Amino acid sequence: MVQINEYGEERVKEVYTKYPMYLIAKKLSTDEVIDNIKRDPKVSDIKVESWSLPPWYDKKADIIRVELEYYLALNPLLKRWELEGYLERVNVQPSSKTISLIENGIVLFEWDSEVSDPWSPRLSFPELKIASITYDEKRVKLNFYALSCSRNRATNFIEMELHDERDLVGYLNECNIIILPKNLSEMIIDNAKNMRNKILIIDVRNPIDSIPGWMIIGRISFTNLNEVASSSIGKLLTEIEAIEAYRRKMVVPNIRIYNEGWRNVDELLTYDSGGLIGIPEAGVYENVLQIDFSSLYPSIISKFNISPETIDRPNCRNRLHLNDAPHEVCVDFDGLVSSTLKKLIDLRSKIKEINGPFSKTMEKAVKWIMVASFGYLGYRNARFGNVGAYELVIFISKKVMNKAIEISLKNGFNVLHYIVDSLFLQKFSKELINDMDANRLLGEIEKGTGLKIKEEQRYKWIIFPKALNPIKSAAPNRYYGLTYDGELIVKGVKCEGIEGLKVNDSVLEEKMKKLLLKNSHPRKLCGEILFLLSKFSDKKP
Repeated sequence: MVQINEYGEERVKEVYTKYPMYLIAKKLSTDEVIDNIKRDPKVSDIKVESWSLPPWYDKKADIIRVELEYYLALNPLLKRWELEGYLERVNVQPSSKTISLIENGIVLFEWDSEVSDPWSPRLSFPELKIASITYDEKRVKLNFYALSCSRNRATNFIEMELHDERDLVGYLNECNIIILPKNLSEMIIDNAKNMRNKILIIDVRNPIDSIPGWMIIGRISFTNLNEVASSSIGKLLTEIEAIEAYRRKMVVPNIRIYNEGWRNVDELLTYDSGGLIGIPEAGVYENVLQIDFSSLYPSIISKFNISPETIDRPNCRNRLHLNDAPHEVCVDFDGLVSSTLKKLIDLRSKIKEINGPFSKTMEKAVKWIMVASFGYLGYRNARFGNVGAYELVIFISKKVMNKAIEISLKNGFNVLHYIVDSLFLQKFSKELINDMDANRLLGEIEKGTGLKIKEEQRYKWIIFPKALNPIKSAAPNRYYGLTYDGELIVKGVKCEGIEGLKVNDSVLEEKMKKLLLKNSHPRKLCGEILFLLSKFSDKKP
């Protein structure tokens, strides 16, 4: 393990450990399998443990735990044993390295020896020197900066360009973390890999775009920084769920084993149609309140105990059944996926409460894992996937949204639009919405649905543009608006350089409103906005 002290000095800490793997007997008895494998000198220890078996985890089986002192011996041994045909590996996730870290009580990315909980919402680390490299059109750009908890920010040291990537290596020796693009030459990447005690991150493949974000996810998934950056969100989520299964002694399936039953067309249209999305009337609306349910799908999974082994479970004593719901939920115990989501929701909430130097990037990283949780319930290759669970989440989300719409109407609000977990509301009188009215409405919806909801924005005006499809009045997934503090919001169109833009000039505001109303195609919108801004800037004295 590489450790960095408070002075930024690196040292390697050696931790003695054993690497476990889990096996189940085939053809032979458990005792006969143990007699065969204990003869190998690479095997350090063998134990027999009782684990619950999928799909319902209502039956137990003897699982053989084999411990090795050398990690590199694991795969060759396993391959030989499996070829002999008398055993099969189970619990591929979590990995042997992950289990070793857990059992040694090692918390990754934590420099405070008193912290023993990987789910702690705090990060504390000494100043880290980072080199981030981009490579484009045969130009190498270097950005050197320091990351420090005490300074509450990232401090830029230097930005520079190199015309020859071979000059790069000499600049990297002083850095703790090096972020490299995959398109650099193999020679440069190999040289970087050979640098002693450097954390090397190559080929970032997920939307978590910050080192503190990678750290918090790496800590709860017991995954090193490079693997976090280069793994899909789904893989990281599965590792976190597999760790929970390991703690409960639930065998992790190698493939998804919850198969979907036959459905007729009407059932598919009813239960597999996605979240509730409205079609607004195109036009401009003033004094609009946007409210959002907080992490709607993860909250439903957690609140209603939705997990593959709880959906339509046989031999269940206590069932939760909602009117017209396509599936029932067993509530005899806390489900694996629902428990994992509850921990993620709690972690995100605690990070927000702390409001530390890197809370925003850490909270964003946890949110990405939570967002993936719903999609992975229905993903065909997900180890903890179940189409029934996926359908039930959609069903409940529609019930929740319809209840929120009903409560909004009763409280004097017209529902202009709704998208999955968001509502756009305007008073029937179209007058300004005050804090008292907004807070009363939020309280009523939370009470009526049992789920948290928050105010997202208050718009001075908002535009729902005409749809490209002439059959529809307006595009359901695009809207543009101006908040009361002058921020321009453009959703459904990716416009670089526009996020957070302030429009505080009344003349510019009126021109912007006309432009957004007249826009004929979303692909032209960004260019038109930027052209207007440059034109208006040139005219100002």
